[in-house]
Order: sequence, then structure tokens, then C-alpha cells
Amino acid sequence: MNLGFIGTGKIAASVITGICKSKIPYKKIIISPRNKKIALGLKRKFKKIVIAKDNQQIVDQSNWVFLSVTPTVGEKIIKDLKFKSTQTVVS
Repeated sequence: MNLGFIGTGKIAASVITGICKSKIPYKKIIISPRNKKIALGLKRKFKKIVIAKDNQQIVDQSNWVFLSVTPTVGEKIIKDLKFKSTQTVVS
């Protein structure tokens, strides 16, 4: 299973770290390039982290998509993304 995170703030980084250190089975975690410092730090720390080129890549490659953005930002970016009916979206 691939997990995707749109948004890479402090809370997303904590959730990603928790997943990576847990026994939750996943193939890879695709993360947003929005906060480059946090994204690069996570990629260096965990082997299964991939930094996406954009949010649509996250949606395209993930079974579960975590929306880790504020409601205002979410309203702006979600309308342009094409989700699959088989995906689980967590907000």
C-alpha cells in the first residue's frame, strides 16, 4: 500500500514519522514538496519516502491520501485534483 501526504508541515511530519517507526505495512510514502526543508529531512531519515513533483502525482500513486493542509489551502488545491473512487482520503 502507498500512502500519500499533501502538505508537509509539522503535524504531517510527526504523523509520517510515527507511521515509519510503526509496524504499519506500507510500500512507500509519497509526500508533498511544499515544505522543502521538512520533505528533505523526512526523505533522508526514512528509506521509503518519495518526494512528489506535485500534488496530482501524490493522488495518482497513493492508495490512501492524507490532506495535511489548512481548510483554506485545501479548498484551493483539492478542486483541481483527480481522485480515484477506490482511494481512501483522510482529512
